[in-house]
Amino acid sequence: MGTNASATTVFQMVREGRIGISPLKKGPMGDFSKKIWSQIETAHVTFLKLEQANSKKQSTLMDLGRRVNAMVNASGMCPRKTRNELVKKLKSNTAHHFEVNSQNFQEARRLQWTTHANLKAWFEQFKSTLIDLGFAREKTADDVEAEGVVVFFPNQKRRVLNLDETDGTLDNTSGKRGGRKPMVFYAPDVGGGGTQANKSSYSPTIICGSNAKGEASVAGSFSVEDIC
Repeated sequence: MGTNASATTVFQMVREGRIGISPLKKGPMGDFSKKIWSQIETAHVTFLKLEQANSKKQSTLMDLGRRVNAMVNASGMCPRKTRNELVKKLKSNTAHHFEVNSQNFQEARRLQWTTHANLKAWFEQFKSTLIDLGFAREKTADDVEAEGVVVFFPNQKRRVLNLDETDGTLDNTSGKRGGRKPMVFYAPDVGGGGTQANKSSYSPTIICGSNAKGEASVAGSFSVEDIC
């Protein structure tokens, strides 16, 4: 037939039913066959496009990772998956179907500040403050049951309070405050992707807080109606 395939190789491929398909790639076998993986890719693309077409909130990478892991774990086709490696591979293999964008525009100074170095410096300063003010002490090798990097003295967690003010919403839309916004996938050839909202001119605000022990507290709240 004008090929360099040996008779032994041809006999093996015919016996295994691998007729009219490409030879197997070198390396270890994956968790899924090529046919099954192709179906998973199709389901992944279809789910995201239907979610967008129905004007639902687009799933983030973390949300998609949980869905994909739940699907493959229920099928029993591979060892139990708990991380995001499968959805990251799906994202790479189906990248030509989608574009990636953030859900909301993010304030530039906040985006630039949320780096590993700044966050580490903030927590290191908080640790030093707790120790200097007598709320806690350094963790030692004997504190095997203690969580975190410091050990609080008795009843001191109740004295560490954190209060914050946030603007509420009555129209199901969110402001531009907070940390980094999650990334979402959307297909440029499919319409929709918006979230339904009932518009309102009122804008309430609330001040809430909690202590280091996890007990919640409300400092106070008011709305535009209260002011008027």
